[in-house]
Amino acid sequence: MTVEDAIGTALKNNLQIQASQLNVQSYSKLKNSFFELPKTELNYQYGQFNSINKDNSFQIAQNIPFPTYFSARSGLYKAEYKNSELKQQATSNEIRAQVQLLYYQLQYLQNAKVKLKQLDSLYDNFVTVATLRYNTGETNLLEKTTAETKRNEITLLFKQAEAEYAASYNSLKTLMNSSENFEVSTVFEPITLTATLDTSAIMQNPSLQMLYQQAVIAEKNKKLETAQTLPDFNVGYFNQSIIGFQNVNNNDVYFGSSERFTGYNVGLNIPLTFFSNTAKVKSLKLQQQSLQKEADNSKLLLQNQLQNAFQQYTLYLEKYNLYKVSSVKNAETITNTATLGFRSGEIGYIEYVSALQTATDVQLKYLQSINQINQSIININLLINK
Repeated sequence: MTVEDAIGTALKNNLQIQASQLNVQSYSKLKNSFFELPKTELNYQYGQFNSINKDNSFQIAQNIPFPTYFSARSGLYKAEYKNSELKQQATSNEIRAQVQLLYYQLQYLQNAKVKLKQLDSLYDNFVTVATLRYNTGETNLLEKTTAETKRNEITLLFKQAEAEYAASYNSLKTLMNSSENFEVSTVFEPITLTATLDTSAIMQNPSLQMLYQQAVIAEKNKKLETAQTLPDFNVGYFNQSIIGFQNVNNNDVYFGSSERFTGYNVGLNIPLTFFSNTAKVKSLKLQQQSLQKEADNSKLLLQNQLQNAFQQYTLYLEKYNLYKVSSVKNAETITNTATLGFRSGEIGYIEYVSALQTATDVQLKYLQSINQINQSIININLLINK
């Protein structure tokens, strides 16, 4: 399985990503519901409210907010929808980075286990030779004990690498939300950094954009609260009976329940708690300013992290180049020469142990330098959304 395969599976199956996608769909539906009127009021009356006769009346009334309320509400819903999109993007980027980190960690541990296995074989031979020399009286117990101790150390390092590999493997399977087993590529090389140090690129980070979007949402909430301080319109219609005689053109005319009298009413609903609404508007304005400051501070912190990440990358790259050019080949030469020298008796066990220890450190640090380069590049790409 390639790293691209792992990323594709995670972006498709990861439950956290699916949850963020559903959240976007939810806000997508919500932003289309900004034009919502209050419930229509329907009333029916029956009884002696006009005369001794029992009349009936039907009324319908509707409150209509001031038009700016709907535009303010629409602006708020659109801002919240954009925030949900940024959250989904940030979630996807974080999952992608986590998958890459775990994948290259598995490659590192896989190659480290191969090296440790090779060293374990060398130490097994060391123990065999040291035991034979001890049994034949050529050397003392210290050489045999030292050989066994160094072999046990390598064995322990190998088991530790196996345990870390199993943990990273299970973590990657969880991120991909997959039950299928897989193997990672054995080719372990540094990935290429295509970005350059540009602190302004940090504005592409969706997590940072979310912080600025929170300030926008607070601003939209303020506008909505301001719109609610404006009066609402009220329109209505009534239809009723007035049973009895009515004077029509100086003639008394009898009206029964089938004859209807109609009319309309128009009014304004004026908020009496205007000062309370004004306080809320001021509070939301301060909240918007606070969120803006937090976003600006986070921007500075992320820019600093980006600069540090590039410095780390440069350091790891120099370290890798040093090991690649000479140290790894020298480590192989040291191992082969020391092994032949120890078997032939040209060098003692102290020199042999020292040589193997040096070779072990160099080979493992070489693999570690590759892993560190990859981790730093992944971190840089995450910071600038690349």
